[in-house]
Amino acid sequence: MDLCRARTPEKDDERHIRGLALIPEQFVVFLMVNNIQNKKEYENLIKKQGIGTPSTLNFVTDKITAATAIRNIFARTKSNAMIFAPDINLLKDLDFESLRPMARVQVATPFQQNMQLVNELLTRPNIEIRNYTEGAIWGIIRDNEELLLAPLGENKEPNGPIVKGDIQIDMFGTIMRSTWTRLKRVQ
Repeated sequence: MDLCRARTPEKDDERHIRGLALIPEQFVVFLMVNNIQNKKEYENLIKKQGIGTPSTLNFVTDKITAATAIRNIFARTKSNAMIFAPDINLLKDLDFESLRPMARVQVATPFQQNMQLVNELLTRPNIEIRNYTEGAIWGIIRDNEELLLAPLGENKEPNGPIVKGDIQIDMFGTIMRSTWTRLKRVQ
């Protein structure tokens, strides 16, 4: 267990919103219900609710900025990354060649969109692909140091924060990891 990321009462207290401990899925719904569409609204909401602001924060509001953010975050991968890409063509822009040979990459994407690309990626021993037909989340977790979680909003565009804070990575990462476990592996 990573002692730096161990749960403490202080960390758990920061997960409370107006006295209610919200599980990560509820927190995303909370953001969506409050129609959070930009960085300023997100910052104001988390300040008002008494949640610690992450050390670095950006906010994506459309597919182009989400794809750019995923590409930029992925470029900094050292040991592992989990990517949620509702559009498989996003994977064409990721530089898998520059990854360290031991870096592990987990990709959730609708694989039927481009079987040639999927077969090419599956030849690499460090890449695992799972079928993600829902396409409701654009996101990436990199080395448990950086995360983008952008669920589709009412306008069918991804909206969500890019965070580097431990608490936020733990909260939002749980959503991505639990979704990952429910997806079927592509062989």
